[in-house]
This record gives sequence, C-alpha cells and structure tokens, in this order.
Amino acid sequence: RPPRSTLFPYTTLFRSVPQWVVIRQSEGMQGGIFCITRGNLRHANYHFKDGQLYSRDWGVPACALCPDGAGGVFAVTSGRLRHASYADLEGQVWSEDWSPDAMVEDGSGGVFIISRGNLRHVTESNKIGEKANFWSKDWSPDCNMVSDGSGGVFIITRGNLRHATEANKDGDFWSKDWSPSAMVSDGSGGVFIITRGNLRHVTEANKDGDFWSQDWSPSAMVSNGRGGVFIITRGNLRHVTKANKDGELWSKDWHPDCNMVSD
Repeated sequence: RPPRSTLFPYTTLFRSVPQWVVIRQSEGMQGGIFCITRGNLRHANYHFKDGQLYSRDWGVPACALCPDGAGGVFAVTSGRLRHASYADLEGQVWSEDWSPDAMVEDGSGGVFIISRGNLRHVTESNKIGEKANFWSKDWSPDCNMVSDGSGGVFIITRGNLRHATEANKDGDFWSKDWSPSAMVSDGSGGVFIITRGNLRHVTEANKDGDFWSQDWSPSAMVSNGRGGVFIITRGNLRHVTKANKDGELWSKDWHPDCNMVSD
C-alpha cells in the first residue's frame, strides 16, 4: 500500500502518475531530473531538456523511485529493483519480489526499503538486502522515510518516531503520538515534522520536538539545507527559519502538482 503522506521526493509512491526525481548538480555529475513515463526512463538536464531516453520496459506504473546519490537512479517496477546510471542506461536488475512502502537513498550508493513491513538495506554487495542487511521487521510507516545523513533512517510507524541505525536496526525510540502530514531532514541529524498542523523540530537533544509554529496545512515541504524549511500551505510559499518560525511569506497562489525540491 502507498504511505499515507504523498508530499515528498524519493520516498513517495505514485502508482498512477509519472514520477520525477531530481539529481542535484555536483562535480563530475550531470545533474537534472529522472522520470519514468509510459514505461520509459528519461533523463532531462541542461543538454537534454526534452529528456534523453535511457531505456524502455520499466513497467507502468513505477512503484518507487529515488536517486542513488551519484547521478543515477533506483526504481522498483513490477516488483523488480533496478539501478540505472549513465554507464548502464538499461538498468541492471538488482533483486526481485519487492512491494515497497517506502524507499530512500543511503548516501553511499544503496537504498533502504521497507517492503512487506521489513526494513532492508540494499547495497552493491548485498542486492537482496538479506542476512546482515536485513535490519528489522514489523514497520508500518505513517509517511515517508528520511535519511539521517549518516547511514541510518528516521521512520514514523504507528505514531512513534524511531531512528534506525547500524548499531540499532530495530530503531531507537525517540518519541510518540505523532500524526505526520510532512517530514523532512534538517540536514544536521534531525527532522522537521508537521503534525496536527504544528511544525516541530526534532533533534537528538529534544526528541519530542521543539515547537516552532502552528496552523500549517502543507501541500509540500522541503529542507532549505540550512536548518529551515520551505512550506507551501493554503497556496502560500513560506520560508521558515529559526529566526522566523512562523515563516516569511515569499509568494502566493501556489498549487503544486507534486513535491517541491531544494535547489
């Protein structure tokens, strides 16, 4: 089943519309956007604005899509996890029999996947996510997973926020009573969560979350990369920072067709 929140890049599952995944520009990388549309994997960037055709036969619809952190992309289609890159446009099948509830990059060329309630860490050397890479079970994510930037993930499951790491694969319990409509990384090992209309900043030092502001009805949220967030709420784009927790109004009349992405 798809997660209850559908606001975010990389982990959101779209089963009836094309998915776009942004690959950020960096040295030695092309940057740009990947999309699976009508079963075709396309890569649009400055040189191929209409989208360079990578390969066909990806299945319709795509089930999950996320970047690999190195200019390529992971996708689950028809239960198969495939990895496509500029060196392998067709996309190598890594493993099969996936039914993902959430998927996010690990920052080291692999992915974390929750499939049938099991959290697995899939890597180049363990493409099935078996044995040592089987992390834990009985997950029922309430929204997207979020990478912690250090090889672990944050997951809200049955209202509980847990931090799964290599040292604690069952997930360290952080706090409870969450009803998330949005969750993103703060870029420093914590997360921003909108729950019941309240924006809270959750960190190692305050696992219940520091209250920032209220009356949010997000249609999209993304980290600004500097300890704040951009939020589209009731058509208004607001920039929320530690200095302005209610959010500076940037512009109006926004009705996003999908997630926002940081530049």
